[in-house]
Amino acid sequence: MQMEVTLQVKNVTIIGSGLMGHGIALKFAQYNCNVIVYDPNDVSLNSLEKLSKILKKLDKWDANEIEHTIKNFLKDEGLNFKDIGLPLRAVLVGFLSPIGINTIIESLGKDEVLARIEDITK
Repeated sequence: MQMEVTLQVKNVTIIGSGLMGHGIALKFAQYNCNVIVYDPNDVSLNSLEKLSKILKKLDKWDANEIEHTIKNFLKDEGLNFKDIGLPLRAVLVGFLSPIGINTIIESLGKDEVLARIEDITK
């Protein structure tokens, strides 16, 4: 017995805009998907790595504590949220979501968030 599965993909985030990433993005765009191509740079990767180390130290993993931690991190690093917002969303959920990043981080859980950031920064 053969089964056919059809997925309806509407939003796609491609991390890396090299030859392969460009080709994948183009193909999804041809099928009317909303495509975001994110090409990590050294500044965003370093910032995510530093943020990950700070998040790792959190004992209380809730949206309010996460928000407070991110705000302090941005202030200490002299960054704006836009400097890490898209990279963080791309790494964590792969698309632009109306859900607040702090809620996303809380919902995914500490281990999953740290693992996803580590995957992109290593």
